Amino acid sequence: MAYTLIDTVTTPNPTIDSNQRKLVETTLGTIVLFSRVEGAVGIDIKYKISTDGGTTWSSWNAALAVGDVADNPGDFDIYIDTNNDILLTWSVSTGASIKYRKLTYSGGSWSNGTIYTVRTGNAKIPCITRRANGDIWIGANHSSTNKVWAWDSVDEGVNWVKRAETATASNPNLTDIIPKGSDIWFIVRDGAELVILKWSGSWASDVITNTLPVSNGTVNVLKVSDSEIYIATNTASGIVLYTYNGSSWDAGTAISDNVNDTQPSLGTSQTYVAIVWKDYDGSNYNVAYKTNSAGSWGAQVNLTDDAVEDTRIAAIESSASGKIYTVWTRINSYDIVFDSAIISATNQLSPIFQFAGVDRHALIPNPEFQWKSIYENKFCPNLINFEYKWDIPTINVSTSPITVYGCLYGYSIFMKDTGSAGSTILNIYAAGVLKKTVTIAAANSEYSDIYYFGMTDELKTLDELTVKVIQVAENSSLLKVNIYQMSFPFKIEPLFVGNLKDGSLVTGTDYNLIVSSADYWVIEFNQPIKSISSVEALGINTDIVSFTPTLENGLFKNSRIKINTYSALALSKFTIILQDTLGQSQSFNININHSKYASVFPPYVTSTSLTVLSILNIESYRYSFDEISWSATSSPINNTLDIDFSSQSEGNIVLYMQYSNGSIVYSESIPIAYYTSTLNSNVIFGKNVLELDYSDEVPIDKIEVYYDGNLADTINPTSFTGFDTLVKDESERTLQMSLGTVYYKNNAYAYSSSVYSLLANVAVSPYWLALFCFNTSTNSFEWVEVYSDLMGTIQNLPSYLLIIHKVFYSTYTVLDTPDIRFPGTVLFNGIDERQEPPKIAISTEGSHDVSVKVYDIAGRVLTFEGETIETLFTNYYTLVVTDALSNIIKPGQIHFETDLTYTITREDRI
Repeated sequence: MAYTLIDTVTTPNPTIDSNQRKLVETTLGTIVLFSRVEGAVGIDIKYKISTDGGTTWSSWNAALAVGDVADNPGDFDIYIDTNNDILLTWSVSTGASIKYRKLTYSGGSWSNGTIYTVRTGNAKIPCITRRANGDIWIGANHSSTNKVWAWDSVDEGVNWVKRAETATASNPNLTDIIPKGSDIWFIVRDGAELVILKWSGSWASDVITNTLPVSNGTVNVLKVSDSEIYIATNTASGIVLYTYNGSSWDAGTAISDNVNDTQPSLGTSQTYVAIVWKDYDGSNYNVAYKTNSAGSWGAQVNLTDDAVEDTRIAAIESSASGKIYTVWTRINSYDIVFDSAIISATNQLSPIFQFAGVDRHALIPNPEFQWKSIYENKFCPNLINFEYKWDIPTINVSTSPITVYGCLYGYSIFMKDTGSAGSTILNIYAAGVLKKTVTIAAANSEYSDIYYFGMTDELKTLDELTVKVIQVAENSSLLKVNIYQMSFPFKIEPLFVGNLKDGSLVTGTDYNLIVSSADYWVIEFNQPIKSISSVEALGINTDIVSFTPTLENGLFKNSRIKINTYSALALSKFTIILQDTLGQSQSFNININHSKYASVFPPYVTSTSLTVLSILNIESYRYSFDEISWSATSSPINNTLDIDFSSQSEGNIVLYMQYSNGSIVYSESIPIAYYTSTLNSNVIFGKNVLELDYSDEVPIDKIEVYYDGNLADTINPTSFTGFDTLVKDESERTLQMSLGTVYYKNNAYAYSSSVYSLLANVAVSPYWLALFCFNTSTNSFEWVEVYSDLMGTIQNLPSYLLIIHKVFYSTYTVLDTPDIRFPGTVLFNGIDERQEPPKIAISTEGSHDVSVKVYDIAGRVLTFEGETIETLFTNYYTLVVTDALSNIIKPGQIHFETDLTYTITREDRI
């Protein structure tokens, strides 16, 4: 059997008891699995989450640690409300008290609240729920004193009031608490009786049965609605299910047939009810299940073939996923195991199920919130209708051949007159497999029915569709059956590229827009995918980025590729190679628009107010600078958002944004450099040159030179940001520079931190430099390795092509100039910054009033005016070589010494 091993623990009975919840599903489809797990000291209550239907799971998160309370927790129960907050109650291992804690949900995670004591004194097996008015109720029991208790809280668990302390005959087992209308129902197994204690301001009780074995039995309750409630319990003949129809209980339905079958657990999904239990076959204990639709129970299916400790299926009252989930523990190894079932039409002889790990392609309902409606005609499969008609119904078989590739979707039945006696019975087959039996009772009335298979039938080339009329009511007339089939387009194609944030699908104003602040990126296709060979992306600097993709359910089963986000550089195109459901390889190039954030923010803000464009379709937004004080919620105008920075001080700040659409909130944080003061710069005027002294935090953008008030020249000096860290590995002979950006001719070019391997013969030459440069021809970064004569190293580089940013060199002697070093024999011990103030040539012809405007990339401008000066300085360098006795070795002089010292001096001459 295919299932997922969650963990192997050392804690006995980590997922007990079957009447208490251990699995819940959020409104966003996230599964949360709770268990008792060993902690740093003693036992904790922890949980894992899965956002992909149980395929992958997070690490353990502590809901309760031993350090929080004095004693280890015993059994526990959880309840999830409509806000996705989780209520947790537990008994301490000694049975001496009942505790409560609320886990508050926000942005995809939960925070632990205060622990409150519900009862001090012997009690165990607590259960928890919310009443219709919002009150929280907890029930518990204690078998040695034959009592059950109930408490309620009107202030979210801070204070508790005891509502019941009821004596029972023997061996009480309070199985669950459920809200029933405005009342509360407690289901208790009391000796031989199965009893409901009802609270509506005072207590009343109903006895469902009084023929149970007088033992400590196991019971589980499932409420689908106030008029559909199920209770399962073990009896002397196996598991029995009791059903409430809104007014009374039935006599019970046998689910299993062995006295040792125990620990039943109930769950529901869409229109189906499922039951899981520990089944004994005479030699082994297995996990088994059955499902029920329209009053008919399917055959028993075993999930395991080994002994188990216990099992709990999530009581999900409505799940758009069409799945049920279960968790159990192996009795010997303490393995915690998870499995899921996809529920479809149930047949008495062959229930149609597929479990996790089975290759399955089907169309499934999509429960996710979409921020923009996706054009349906592009992805919707083709609906094909096969009609069968009998004016006078007779026992008959009608078959239509199928030649298209698709899956069974549903049917509609119409009967003008159902007849005067008996019933009409139809069997519907797809590819020879019975899918549905329909019984139409005679009542001399018109009949119509529509049924959808939920797109959970196996995807395949169906050979034929068949309708068999196996019984006809007397005097019936005009029977019409329409069978609907979905077929996918002949060619698989991508539909859109989107973002997953906190489990929700978020698309932007552009269908192929991706945002780095999302949790994941997804690529949706128009039909299921069999497998993925590779997913790569092309960066704006022609860099290739490889991703590790996962295949997930999207608009269809296995139609969505999910990858991690990437923010080191902007991406322009996805290249995907995959195999369609026929096994044929297909490749796709998808152009994308890549934004770092969900709105277009500048890296620098120089005004107290800022208007930005949101690339998501949103209904409202708010912002904060500390995640504590938030702005008022506002509505965007033409997708533009206004941000007020007037309360902030200059420097680097973080802006927190929350975008809302319906109940979904997309949150992100954006680093902002906020400067409103005058930029820090100066210009030195010379006879035929201007020298810029620029020391502002914001990178320079351009310099404008004016003669007599007229623009004469515009210069775009190169500036660098980032590149803060050098990673060097002498054993591997590699250099790596951290991320950074160069601003060159009004464009920004990003460097993505690649590793540079040094040439093999670097160590043999003492005259070695490694230069980190920006190539103005290719607009890209590169390393240049030089080990020729030092004096010509930097002077002879093609400066019109390479802008040197950093120089890496060997052991050196520091001289009186900071920009020339002498190399030794040990690799890259230092870094020399090569950013020099730009020098700007000016005209010497005629007399001009010269002015200069300096702009930074944030848009600030500073103007300088001044007269030119006549004297300019020129740097002269002299190389002096001395031996060990400090004798100067003159140029051309013959010498035999090997221990020489090289000194370079600089002299400024007018």
